[in-house]
Amino acid sequence: MVIKMKKMILTILLFLCSACVPLPHFETQRPHVSGILIRNGSPLSEATLRVSVGGHTDWSCSKAIIVSKTDSNGYFDLEGDKSFRFFRTVIGDPFYIYQLCISTGDKMFLGYTARGVGYPQDSLTLKCKITPDSKSVDENTPISEIHKFAICTPGI
Repeated sequence: MVIKMKKMILTILLFLCSACVPLPHFETQRPHVSGILIRNGSPLSEATLRVSVGGHTDWSCSKAIIVSKTDSNGYFDLEGDKSFRFFRTVIGDPFYIYQLCISTGDKMFLGYTARGVGYPQDSLTLKCKITPDSKSVDENTPISEIHKFAICTPGI
């Protein structure tokens, strides 16, 4: 009995020292993103939206993992992603980064970008406005300036 107890305590200590414990759970990898796209005060239909995850230089979302279009009323709905994990880290959280890109014809706009430590929120609702002052982005846009070009804000 004492030997079994010692083995169990040793096993628990080994898991804690390895910074992960067996705890089945789901982790949000990419939030569910929905909202509306407006250009010059009117809903914009048939705009292409792309979500790219990871990589801080993919501002054109060329490596998009999900692509969708706005409907006739300018609304969009992009599915999120949750992954099942058996082990849970105890020490240290992952770093995440994702961006939403919007293309209308020949112009690409950075809609929204988020980055942080931990896990992204489960869902995000955005209001996106393209105005005559909105600046398009491309692979030559300096990374230090990219955050200034976002055309979406949380909430409708």
